[in-house]
Amino acid sequence: MKKFILVSFIAVCSVSAFAADATGKYNGKIVMDLSGVKAMIKQQAAKMPADKRKGIESQLTMIESNEKSFAKAVVKLELKKDHSVSITQSMNSKNESDSGKWSQVGNKVKMFGFSSKNGGPKEMNGIMSANGKSIIFDLSEEMKKQATKNGAPAGFTGKMVITFNRA
Repeated sequence: MKKFILVSFIAVCSVSAFAADATGKYNGKIVMDLSGVKAMIKQQAAKMPADKRKGIESQLTMIESNEKSFAKAVVKLELKKDHSVSITQSMNSKNESDSGKWSQVGNKVKMFGFSSKNGGPKEMNGIMSANGKSIIFDLSEEMKKQATKNGAPAGFTGKMVITFNRA
């Protein structure tokens, strides 16, 4: 049993030791899927009298517009050697930036300490690809938290993933 534990520990350490260094510049792409939200709105609208459904189409149009805006966003990330991080996002002619710190353990990359002054997450946890060329951050749970905080109905579902590829 002791031998198995030692071998397992060495294997884990070996994988961590050979993970690619995340330091560098990246270009990001945001994929947002709010099909669950749209389905929920349509389901609720079907239960409403016809005269109350007028605003539903505009809500659905706004959601689709948001999905398209995020898909067109330009996101830049720099993970610096001193473990500081800077991230910028340009969307709908608006530029936002934030900075914080980052750490890496094996293929796991954590960014934290953001000011989140524009409502973004204070922390992001991602997974680096085996070849070290990309990092994927799944922000779906963070998006659900923020949506609930901003009055989204119970059962809110959505997905948001940012994939950063080395520049």
